[in-house]
Amino acid sequence: MSRSDPFNILIVDDNRNNLFTLHTLIEEHLDDVGIVEADSGMHALEILLQDKIDLILLDVQMPEMDGFETAQMVRSRKKTQHIPIVFLTAAYKSEEFRQKGFSIGAADYLTKPIDAPQLINRIKSYLRFIEQERQHNQELEERVQSRTAELLAANSQLQQEIIERKQIEAQLQDIRNQLEQRIQERTKELSETNRHLQEEINERKQAEVALKKLSRQTHLILESAGEGICGLDIHGQTTFMNPAAVAMLGYQPEEMIGQIQHYVMHDKREDGSIYPFEECPIYAALHDGSVRRVDDEVFWRKSGTSFPVEYITTPILEEGEVIGAVVTFRDITEQKETEQFLTIAKETAEAANLAKSRFLANMSHELRTPLNAIIGYSEMLIEQAEDLGEPDLVHDLSNIQVAGKHLLNLINDILDFSKIEAGKMQLSLHEFEVLPALEMVLISVRPQMEKARDHFDVIFEEALGSMYSDSVRLQQVLLNLLGNAIKFTQNGSIVFTAQRIEQDSIPYVRFTITDTGIGITQEQQRRLFQPFTQADTSATRKYGGTGLGLSITKQLVSMMGGTIQLQSEVGKGSCFTILLPANANPPHIYFRHPNNQPEEHEL
Repeated sequence: MSRSDPFNILIVDDNRNNLFTLHTLIEEHLDDVGIVEADSGMHALEILLQDKIDLILLDVQMPEMDGFETAQMVRSRKKTQHIPIVFLTAAYKSEEFRQKGFSIGAADYLTKPIDAPQLINRIKSYLRFIEQERQHNQELEERVQSRTAELLAANSQLQQEIIERKQIEAQLQDIRNQLEQRIQERTKELSETNRHLQEEINERKQAEVALKKLSRQTHLILESAGEGICGLDIHGQTTFMNPAAVAMLGYQPEEMIGQIQHYVMHDKREDGSIYPFEECPIYAALHDGSVRRVDDEVFWRKSGTSFPVEYITTPILEEGEVIGAVVTFRDITEQKETEQFLTIAKETAEAANLAKSRFLANMSHELRTPLNAIIGYSEMLIEQAEDLGEPDLVHDLSNIQVAGKHLLNLINDILDFSKIEAGKMQLSLHEFEVLPALEMVLISVRPQMEKARDHFDVIFEEALGSMYSDSVRLQQVLLNLLGNAIKFTQNGSIVFTAQRIEQDSIPYVRFTITDTGIGITQEQQRRLFQPFTQADTSATRKYGGTGLGLSITKQLVSMMGGTIQLQSEVGKGSCFTILLPANANPPHIYFRHPNNQPEEHEL
């Protein structure tokens, strides 16, 4: 494929692997093709403002600005609205997005995974079309230039012949007959030339009619636009205003046209201080030809009042020279009021949440003191009742002791949760051996395990080594998960494993707790790690608990730099997997509120 200028292809995809694959594929199969990459819609729009692009390969599903929104922006710009766009998306989304893509103006639509031969053939087809269009335009230009040269030559020759004819008439009367014959012949030639000229004039008139129609359409668009639009010349003088601009500013077009716009509606800042023209972004756009977007300034109405605006100044270029600009603006008064309301509401909610957390922390401390006394005295009374041989009293006192410990555990959960919410939960990082810490956990859960009559298997790798983390919080996490496994498994089996692994040359310790209990549905898993949530209300009634344990567990694991994953099937049991770095990195250990915490468990 021969051509004078290389083609430039823009690839837009937020996935770096996809960008690399497409880049490599095109580079391998197409010669002399420039490839430009963009990892987002905004990045692509910036490139289109700077570079000449012949074809766009656009991914549909991207964050912030998806492919459809990006395509609409490309089509809305006069400079880029002619560029062919080929959408790329996953196959299961193709039917859902296909019609929408074509309605926006897509030239083609391909599904992922990409069929390499199909993609290359499509690209080659579009490049052939573009090359044909280039050749056609070049041929037209050459024909126009050639015809113009012919007409100029013919006109020059005609002028010369007229002069010669007058000289011959004056000097050589005797050769009039010959001269008349020559005039007749020349007249015939001129008639033919005139016919060609008349045809060209008719073609030009048709072009003028089409241009007027296009101008009318442009005028209707400006008239119906909801945003204010003003045109400026190179000096900043207003050249046109659409009705939306008239309505927002209160000026009639005749009052603005010919006036320097800045001094009429933009010469003061929001506080009333003078806004020099040289510091205005609109002036900067006229000066350097760059697009300027502003959302923190005000325009002034004819009435003397101001309103906050968001505006874009787009320079108008002709042969690389700035000849003016278009200012598009909108009134963002309601947006500013909404932002202010949301800010106040957020601050109020945060203050209320902090007050609640402080109250819970204070109340938890106040309740723990008498509960510890109740538990302590119940233990002393149990010993005395046993010595006196009073089994009934021992049973009643044991119930008091169990209830007190249960309530103390609930209060401890509430206290931990309130610390996490208030951002006051801190880790005590130190180096410790993993195996002794796990043995302490086993000692703590053994009485519960014996009471539940579950089969308990422990599989610890011998080379667990040491960790630099918080051993107390690690034990709290494991005790909570083991306690849940015991609680929801009756006469079943529980497997507790620990293994040291490496991922990307980073050492981790992986803990798994697998049970054959009641299991958890997919719907229940989606909200399981939220505070005050259990699998269902029947579980709360039957097994008790506040629903804070797993929420606290998830937050503690996250603070230690790890992740927690869940796999479960109703009636078959559950498996919790915790992956913790062997060396916690303090700069990366911080608290994030549960509502803003990204989900890390597998559902």
